[in-house]
Amino acid sequence: MLLQHKAPTLIRFHWAFTAAVAFTLSVLVADCSQPLQEVGTPPSNQNTPAASTVLPPSFTPQKTHSDAAAGANTSPLVAGESVISSPYAGQETQEIKALSTKDIEGLLSGAGTPYGGMAKPAELNGYPGPRHVLDAVSAGEFEVTLEQREKIESLFESMRSQAIVIGEEIVELETEVDVALAMRTITTELLRENILEVGQLYGRLRLVHLETHLSMMDIMTEDQVDR
Repeated sequence: MLLQHKAPTLIRFHWAFTAAVAFTLSVLVADCSQPLQEVGTPPSNQNTPAASTVLPPSFTPQKTHSDAAAGANTSPLVAGESVISSPYAGQETQEIKALSTKDIEGLLSGAGTPYGGMAKPAELNGYPGPRHVLDAVSAGEFEVTLEQREKIESLFESMRSQAIVIGEEIVELETEVDVALAMRTITTELLRENILEVGQLYGRLRLVHLETHLSMMDIMTEDQVDR
């Protein structure tokens, strides 16, 4: 009778014990399936935001003053370029280093082309030059009277003859300076004397060309000038 009363109790205990063991085993199996972590490393959490802040697509980092200053001093050089190269590199073969070939030709021929244009301000402000007018007449693009043409031709020849004399002097003085520099025989006295004289001749040459443009206004009519 005692065993009959205890049998249901033993059965219930057996099932409870079996269920507890099964639960414990399931927990152990679940833990073993997780990746091992180093000691001292906190468990990862997918819901925890990353340490770095995600910036919006439109965000543009601003340069600091130090970054701007550094960029200004670190301009890339063109391949083969030297930081000590002369701005006049390639002009060593010029006959006269201070004058281009076109400058020399213009000075010796009495043209108004040397130094970027001897009468440039007059030309750009509507004062025609005799050479341009005569060229336009010869090309059939401009009309003047016979009297006007004779006066313009005379004015041009006067300007040209004066300009040639001055131009030759400039070329001679510049040649002396250039040769003395090349031969290492230059002196302060020679340099000062020649350069100052070249400056005066340059001013005289500009006046010859500019005054000629002004004289053209006395020969041509207003309508002709406006054209």
